[in-house]
Amino acid sequence: MDAAEFLDHWVAFSQKNDLALKWDEKNWTELTIGRATSSNSESPFGEFLCARMKGTWRFWKEDLSYDLVLSANLNHSQARPPDGWKEFYPAVPDVVIEQELAALTAWIEMGKLVRTRAKLKVLITFTESEEVVNMLIDQFDHLIKDADNIMSEGSSTGYLLLVGQKPDEKVGWRASAWKGTEGPRAASLDR
Repeated sequence: MDAAEFLDHWVAFSQKNDLALKWDEKNWTELTIGRATSSNSESPFGEFLCARMKGTWRFWKEDLSYDLVLSANLNHSQARPPDGWKEFYPAVPDVVIEQELAALTAWIEMGKLVRTRAKLKVLITFTESEEVVNMLIDQFDHLIKDADNIMSEGSSTGYLLLVGQKPDEKVGWRASAWKGTEGPRAASLDR
């Protein structure tokens, strides 16, 4: 899944669940990612995406401290968890999502994303300030390039920064995407 396809799913989920009407909810993360428990159930977005994608897509919340991990990949060939353990050990996840409600501390989640392997790494955060949006884009760009200077991920890894802004009738999402270190580029949200 690339950034554009993820955006299609996220915007559809946001509109279907009237997230703009719930903008000030204290339980925003529970409405999107789900309660912060290690589980393969009760993730509104995880369930929404897997239902749309069909096939072998599955998810796990709070997997290795990531908010939500999605994968169509099979488990490691040698992953044989004991009875009663989770059955989610993909060789490389398709999508890793971190959501940070406070935009000014989102750099912590950015750091987690650049240190993991996944085909697409997504950070979702929120701010009213255009200045903060530009700062986030610049921070993420530097973190991606700093990590790549030490060990390149190659051009097949994608990054997506989604910034929610105060809505009128629907959440105003601002998206920036990277393919490897190429970016940031504005991702279209005209859906």
